[in-house]
Amino acid sequence: MLTKKNYQSPLGEITLLSDETYLLGVWFKEQKYFAANYDLNQAKEDKSLPIINAIEWLDAYFKGENPDFKKIKLKPEVTEFRKKVLKILSDVPYGSLITYKEISNLLQVNEEKKEICHRRLVEQLDIIHFQSLSLVTELWGLMVP
Repeated sequence: MLTKKNYQSPLGEITLLSDETYLLGVWFKEQKYFAANYDLNQAKEDKSLPIINAIEWLDAYFKGENPDFKKIKLKPEVTEFRKKVLKILSDVPYGSLITYKEISNLLQVNEEKKEICHRRLVEQLDIIHFQSLSLVTELWGLMVP
């Protein structure tokens, strides 16, 4: 069973979606890929353990703390390419930055394909509206479809 909950953040309303075990999606209201491939009308409005953990994390984050995201079990349903990108992003330490070029280098993309890779990264990370890469990496880039 899917569960959803809206969260009021300083950056705007965020919708959280989970099953009983995993946080499946995190979206800003009206963002480009809102709800991804999920039918939010089928989700029950409630708080599951993954959503409770995510709300606690968000509360701490927006208070200026550095919460540990490891207790939030994530399960983004994404392509293999996006899984690789999300893995790289999740390894970026708190307060650090990483460039598209560094990501493409870590993906071991050859020179001919770097421009294509860069465009794909920009398209896929385009929905990120956070000013802090830490929040993005820890919630895995809002889990684009």
